[in-house]
Amino acid sequence: MVFPSIGEIAVQHPVSIVGSASIAEAMQRMVEKGLRDIVVVDSNNKTFSLFTANDLIYLNTHGLDLAQPLTEYPCRALPCFPLTTNILEVFGQLCDDDDYLGVVTDNNELMGIVSYSDLISSIDPEIIIERQELYDLFRLREIHTTSAQTPISSVLCQLELIDDCIIVVATDLPVGIITTKDAVRIIAKQLPQEMSVSEVMTQPLQTVPHTATIREALEFINKNHFKRIVVTEGNQLLGVVRQRELVNLAYSRWAEMLRNHAAELQEVVMLLERQTVKLEHLATTDPLTGIANRQKFEKRIRQELYRVNRYGKERLSLILIDLDHFKQVNDNYGHPVGDRVLKEVVELLKQGLRTTDLLGRWGGEEFILMLPLTGLERAAYTAERLRESVAGNHFEGIGQLTISIGVAEYHKNNEMISLIEQADTALYQAKNKGRNQVAVYDNSRSHFISDTDLVDAGNSQDNAGNNHPDDAAND
Repeated sequence: MVFPSIGEIAVQHPVSIVGSASIAEAMQRMVEKGLRDIVVVDSNNKTFSLFTANDLIYLNTHGLDLAQPLTEYPCRALPCFPLTTNILEVFGQLCDDDDYLGVVTDNNELMGIVSYSDLISSIDPEIIIERQELYDLFRLREIHTTSAQTPISSVLCQLELIDDCIIVVATDLPVGIITTKDAVRIIAKQLPQEMSVSEVMTQPLQTVPHTATIREALEFINKNHFKRIVVTEGNQLLGVVRQRELVNLAYSRWAEMLRNHAAELQEVVMLLERQTVKLEHLATTDPLTGIANRQKFEKRIRQELYRVNRYGKERLSLILIDLDHFKQVNDNYGHPVGDRVLKEVVELLKQGLRTTDLLGRWGGEEFILMLPLTGLERAAYTAERLRESVAGNHFEGIGQLTISIGVAEYHKNNEMISLIEQADTALYQAKNKGRNQVAVYDNSRSHFISDTDLVDAGNSQDNAGNNHPDDAAND
């Protein structure tokens, strides 16, 4: 099996525009060619950049002048590599930052670009996971939706923030989709901003059933030239899976097969060794905070629950954490500040945890913490320490923030989903009590432990001189 060079799979002679052209001219070219992004060429410096649909949405939302030349707008640089570069050498670059890579000749002339679409087209379906269902990729993921009556102006503001797509629903059923490519068309036509999204959305909405395999999903994307697929169960909207996720999964599968057939793959062994660790890290890590993503967390907790059930005497607890009123941070200070806050909260949560504990991002501003070999009382005390740590921190430019926490303990032969639901129920209780609280679900008695019990539990552990979270860090 041979991995191709980027020159072999690149789209040659990509649509481009000179840097001296205006933003309005770039927009019209994008509409004419049906593009969401266009290459900007600076002939003087022989440098290349990308003007994207999201750049256009930003300019439109903020009422900036579209007559200004592209050279005066900070377009994102297009990473470029020689055409003989093996695809494995640059795959990590696509996964990390960019949706496109430039392919250049020895004279630094742009001869093509490589996108996720090109990666998908180059994948051999015979070595893709053929039985794993799409549902495993996006279980419980947040979906961005809007009603059919929403005005265009609101939808464009949403697209500026999420850089993806919005599903349009009517009577709780998905009926259409608005993507960044649609946004280019809407802005170029100068449609009235008060017009409802139902008049401009792409419809009917083409969907894929949640039982479809990864191979079937790849074939669907190739056939329709989509950037994403919308997944449903019957008439119910379940989630959106992007090209990025499908490609990551496919190449991870390639890496696994290559390790099992090393004798047949001598020409790519050195490349594979450089990429495997990075691919595995990308597949299991939240890109913003660097902690475990939901996929990795669910895998680890299943392993831990199997061990607990097998030996019978060990205990395990789960903590769900939600940042109080985080939407106000994003609304008042912007998403870059919100991202900084999330990373700072993670650093506070990580302090004092044992190496055996696992902290993951559960979604948005919600985090999850697994505490092996830990009973309910000790977990409750740990949760209180985490709450105090965040509440006592000063976030630059914002001030004080708080978290609400739900705690639950696993009981033998219970289901993982039940444990998560109990922690989630406790988290809801903490929010209902006024936030900045810890609520503990006592499974053995099916009730919530009071704040007094929680304090007493923590004090008793301090007085006993053992089972303290700080001591546990040295276990």
